[in-house]
Amino acid sequence: MVDPLPLAADLQQDAAALGVALVERDAERVLQFGRALLRWNQAFNLVSRQDVHRLYSRHLLDSLSAAPFLKGSRVLDVGTGPGLPGIPLAIACANVQFMLVDRNERRIRFVRQICADLGLAHVEPVSGEVREIATGRLFDTIVLRAVAPLDRAWALCEPFLAPEGRMVLMASGQATVAQAANEPALAAGRETERRAVPIPGLPVAHEIRVIERA
Repeated sequence: MVDPLPLAADLQQDAAALGVALVERDAERVLQFGRALLRWNQAFNLVSRQDVHRLYSRHLLDSLSAAPFLKGSRVLDVGTGPGLPGIPLAIACANVQFMLVDRNERRIRFVRQICADLGLAHVEPVSGEVREIATGRLFDTIVLRAVAPLDRAWALCEPFLAPEGRMVLMASGQATVAQAANEPALAAGRETERRAVPIPGLPVAHEIRVIERA
């Protein structure tokens, strides 16, 4: 199979367009993660097979696009799957502690292995339900990538947010004005930022929404 991933210098340039500064070593580690995803995907179906040839833009760059929206030193990635967006974010944000949670033990086994291979000691991969795993912990940022609608995502995450924390919701494409107007009101939460983020190589900008306590 032809390698669909670019050179490290190209990744550095595309990441910079997203507001993310990657040194060459970290760009290489993001690409190493991508190649591991491709290898494991042949046996374990970690990402959709239709995404294999757009893995770079659809998953790696898209994951990195959330980095400018993170705050604080403790980040929880809910529904991380095979480490998306958590692993690229952890590579870009070495001084932040990450917990990556997913119900699928097979995917978390992959995340544990890639963390060992890349030396990501500041990442804690955990398999199970976030309601059980995160009980008693508070996070500065909770990030979700296409996991649930806004109201359900907030209801799930709000109990685990630090007082000044935020939820960062990543979605594919942009909701219409009518859809936004019809969303249920958030209990104790307010949207503080909503931005369409163009991802190099994708035809439609992805959307990032930031929710904080009201």
